[in-house]
Amino acid sequence: MDGWSKVGVAVGLPQTKTARAGDWFLGGLGRDQAPDLKPLEDRLADALARPSAADTPWLDVKASLRYLANVLGWSPALPWPSMQAAVLGRGPNLRTTARFEFERPLELTLDPWQLPTNTVREPLISFTAVRGIQPWVEADPIWRELEWPAPNQLFVWARSLAPYATEFAWPLPGAGERIEAVSTRLPAALRARLAWLDFGEVKFLAPLKRLTWNGFPILVPYISPAADDGLVTAGLFPVAAEREPAPAELYAEVQGRTNLLYYHWELTQPRLDDWESLSGMYAMLARQQPPSTNSVVVRWLQSTNATAHLGNCVTEISRVSPREWRAVRTSAVGLTAFELHRLLHWIDGDQFPRRTPPRSALGVRRNVPAPSPDPAHAQARRQHRPRRHPPRGPLPGSRDR
Repeated sequence: MDGWSKVGVAVGLPQTKTARAGDWFLGGLGRDQAPDLKPLEDRLADALARPSAADTPWLDVKASLRYLANVLGWSPALPWPSMQAAVLGRGPNLRTTARFEFERPLELTLDPWQLPTNTVREPLISFTAVRGIQPWVEADPIWRELEWPAPNQLFVWARSLAPYATEFAWPLPGAGERIEAVSTRLPAALRARLAWLDFGEVKFLAPLKRLTWNGFPILVPYISPAADDGLVTAGLFPVAAEREPAPAELYAEVQGRTNLLYYHWELTQPRLDDWESLSGMYAMLARQQPPSTNSVVVRWLQSTNATAHLGNCVTEISRVSPREWRAVRTSAVGLTAFELHRLLHWIDGDQFPRRTPPRSALGVRRNVPAPSPDPAHAQARRQHRPRRHPPRGPLPGSRDR
């Protein structure tokens, strides 16, 4: 298995071993010695002998996320845990369960949820709520530069009105006054972190207490007080709020759950289109080379219906103890739109299986909108929405932990 040996060398685990069990390929990677595949062969043989067993995982994975973070270029600032995950079939969906164990206890503060119920509006294609994030957020000195408290909760949602209709909200007491106060400091703080951000200007709209950054192609990034007291909202361009609010059933999945750290719901197919548009826009603004129009990934996403029936995906992560988290996901293919987007482009990269860094697009004109896909094709894809929001009552697999 020469190909498997090359994979091992590429990821820094040169000691490899392979085996076959029926129609299955087994591969092991190690740094100093090849792993023993016999226990895995025995487990597989037992699973194959019980093909109808409902509790037999289709996929069972153990991994050190800290090591993967080093290989794949993930942020070293996060305390990556070890992980054990299993994937099983549940009717038309996959059910993924995972256990995360940290080397050291994480003493997170889980404040009561401060949900943006008056700010989030239909037609939704995704909603995310996360809390306990303050220890990592406040590590970025931008909060001290802006003289803002680092938030402990964050909410993100996307609407099907346009590919860039992704919005954010987080707690910020006295949002209107704080926004006005940073109108002169914000540009320098952002440019220090985004070297390519050397165009446009920030304007403060006093009647709305809103900051907008004008001069981008297509986008008008903004930040303003949210419709919910004590929250601030931001996005890539302001979208009219004259739509019905998100359903109460969505917030019922989050509110009152004392150990819930993370909740995410999405319609994966239209959200995948969003991530393709957002990454293309970012590459253009950052003067990076976008994916080639001849890329297998781009052609697959735009020219086939491979993702047309992905439907609802629900992910929950809860704290069991300061050292242990557990997750459950119900989805069509086991991945969210963002994960699928990153996976496809990782595989398509020149340096796969290592992360392929972005390349500079020297000579590319700035402030010129990136070419859009066929409008009729894009609109048809966005209109394929099996549900506008989570169904009434508990979501599949969301409460039977």
